[in-house]
Amino acid sequence: MRRVMLMLSALAMVVGVLAAPVAAAPGGNAANAAKCEEGGYLDYTDAQGNPFKNEGQCTSYAARGGQLVPVPDISLDPAAGTISGTGFTPNSTVFLVVNMSFPNGGTASRGSLSTDETGAFVASGFNFCPTTSDTSVNVTATDQSTGVRVSEFTVVDCG
Repeated sequence: MRRVMLMLSALAMVVGVLAAPVAAAPGGNAANAAKCEEGGYLDYTDAQGNPFKNEGQCTSYAARGGQLVPVPDISLDPAAGTISGTGFTPNSTVFLVVNMSFPNGGTASRGSLSTDETGAFVASGFNFCPTTSDTSVNVTATDQSTGVRVSEFTVVDCG
């Protein structure tokens, strides 16, 4: 009986020594997976550019170490006369097309610009209110590295 107790004690110590590193191991990629919560999955694709169908699919992918890629987005700041973009390929070229329409005409501009190391850009110098009438603005940004195209349409109150 004493021999059995000694063997069980020794076995318990071995299991304890082997289990300690497992218990101390990090809990996966929880911080990355948390980005998918509360609708966050809509802001990312997988590494191949595929959108996630739901939060669970995104969370599972991220928790297994999958790379979450931000979905490109553009926004306008009429007061500052700027167009900003995020989620594009870092240090690459974006082709920008800006079409503005107002009651007596319209303007169009096209050009290329570079993203920074985070995949963001800011284009400035736009006059979104060339008249006192409302102006509709349609902006399209195309990531030259991936071919991904993002558009934003808004009406600017110039009155």
